Amino acid sequence: MQTPIPLNITSNTSPINRIMAYQDITKLEKFSGEEDNAYSWIVDAEKAITANGWNNDHTIQALLFFLTGTADLWYQSLAKKPTSFTKFKLIFLQYFCDPNMLIQLQNQFSIIKQKDYEAVTTYFGRFNQILCQILAIKRDYYTVAQVLNQFIKGLQSGILRSVRLRHLTSLQDAVTLACNFESAEQEANYTQAVNLAINGTSDIDAKITQLSEKLTQKIERFLAGTTETYQPSQRKKNNNNSKYP
Repeated sequence: MQTPIPLNITSNTSPINRIMAYQDITKLEKFSGEEDNAYSWIVDAEKAITANGWNNDHTIQALLFFLTGTADLWYQSLAKKPTSFTKFKLIFLQYFCDPNMLIQLQNQFSIIKQKDYEAVTTYFGRFNQILCQILAIKRDYYTVAQVLNQFIKGLQSGILRSVRLRHLTSLQDAVTLACNFESAEQEANYTQAVNLAINGTSDIDAKITQLSEKLTQKIERFLAGTTETYQPSQRKKNNNNSKYP
């Protein structure tokens, strides 16, 4: 649910009063253009626009309130001012983003993979973060097919093979399917572990029984050996008695 436009905003409200009214309901930080992260700020600006329900007529005026220092001077120096947030975002990122940032992000995107023991949702979060940064700088840089292929290619081998067998057409379907395969794999591993534990216990019990039987046999042989040793002694004693009455 969107936050409503401030009630004190009307068509006759002066720009400065309108901006001050917006300031009361947004959490957007100031942007100076010095050491600020331009991408992070523009993402926060988009969130503020949506949350505060700013319309296209008021968006640029509202955002100007948050530009200070170098950023404010940059905007004032523009010969042709942007008339929409889309145009503002484009020239803003072109000016304040590092020219090498897009190349760096592209490199990260091309090699991103799901880590060992990393959940599919966590992998997708990292994947989506890099993708959004690229698209914020250059919209429509990738096709849907390219994004889908890159996500699938980065999945762990077991899930990758299963997902590739399906003819998917959207990233959402790929993420959902990968999560389903991950859950099934975890359940199978759990069942295997339980069976191993049960069989392992049975093996231990069998070994204990076997050792117990061997020990019993050794004791019986020992007792039998003791009896045999004792009997000749008696016979010898009897012979002595017969020899010397």
